[in-house]
Amino acid sequence: MARPSNTQERRRQILAGFRDVLAERGYDGATINDIAKAAGVSAGLLHYHFADKRAIMIALVDDLSVESAERLGAALALSPVEPAARLDAYLGARLRPAGEAAAVSLACWVAVAAESLREVEVRRAYERAIKAEVERLTPLVEAALQAVGREASEAGAIAAGLMALVHGYFLLGTASPWLIPPGSAYEQARRTARGLIAGGGEDGRL
Repeated sequence: MARPSNTQERRRQILAGFRDVLAERGYDGATINDIAKAAGVSAGLLHYHFADKRAIMIALVDDLSVESAERLGAALALSPVEPAARLDAYLGARLRPAGEAAAVSLACWVAVAAESLREVEVRRAYERAIKAEVERLTPLVEAALQAVGREASEAGAIAAGLMALVHGYFLLGTASPWLIPPGSAYEQARRTARGLIAGGGEDGRL
């Protein structure tokens, strides 16, 4: 496997520093000097790789999307083959990541969502990331629907609803973490998914 170029390594370094500053201070509070310091580079070198802070933000959205796909791939590789279990694995990958890096990523997703309301280019990048996420989730929903004998025509709407739930938990988990008991986000999302797949049955079992 070819080694990453120096440019790729520098960009990754800057994005890693930006993550930390963004998670701690938000987009408005993340200055170029602070980002450069966190990345261990000069402000001039940062500007060599990125035109401005918005360009770093857009690159970060793509980075977060790739990270999400990799986490899901790892979770599915360890999951049983049953459709219900694979859907659970998706929700677990999104709502049960552990460690400081995962907490930073979650805070970055929230900051990206907030900035997407103000910046058109950030919104387009965010839309691409969410679209890719829904496209990864939809086949899992389709398989779960088919496993209980239901048509897959609602899979897209159910996937979008679950995506809204996941990102709603991201927001609450960052803004008001006291509202969400530990472990409850995954469990509630799992129950919601099972109810949607069952079509409103009494016990929501797949």
